Amino acid sequence: MDKNVIEAEFLACVGLCVNDWNYGNKDALTLNTDNIALLSFLNTFPNLHTHHIKKNDISPLLPLENVKMYSKAIELRDSDFNLIIDLDNKTTDFFNKLLRPNGILIINLLHLEQDLQGAKKQIDDADFKIKMPFKVENSYYLFLSNSIHPLADICLQKIDMLEDLTYYNAKMHEAAFALPNYLKDYLKGVVRN
Repeated sequence: MDKNVIEAEFLACVGLCVNDWNYGNKDALTLNTDNIALLSFLNTFPNLHTHHIKKNDISPLLPLENVKMYSKAIELRDSDFNLIIDLDNKTTDFFNKLLRPNGILIINLLHLEQDLQGAKKQIDDADFKIKMPFKVENSYYLFLSNSIHPLADICLQKIDMLEDLTYYNAKMHEAAFALPNYLKDYLKGVVRN
């Protein structure tokens, strides 16, 4: 199975399959990714407008109907988004200004099993009420929000309505947020859920 497809389905669906996403037009921002599968997958959601800051020249990707391309983050200073996915940046400082009050930020997380202290500091430094690490394949990510919880607010009916998924489903969603006891104990008081 292609890792880019797994990452694309999972990162998009973790952010989009929550109760708050049921109605109206939404805006998503992706940064620091050359995962064309992620942009293509986001493009399939009818009420989602995706904005992308280019990491590399991905012009062969175009045209995607609902994806607007930018070359620099400064072009977005007056924007606000429901979902931001940044696959390179390890800090969250810039993003609070770009998120709507009920927005979700998903970032790469230092590998929990290889750099416990670094990952714990990264989680602790994030200025969000809900901070939940999750694992997809061999990569760790951090789900951040001030109002949306990735498990309590999951919309099972929405997941069931998604067609042609090759990896993601409700059980995989729940399992991704499960941490082994030694990590749960180590991150107690830092991970907020």
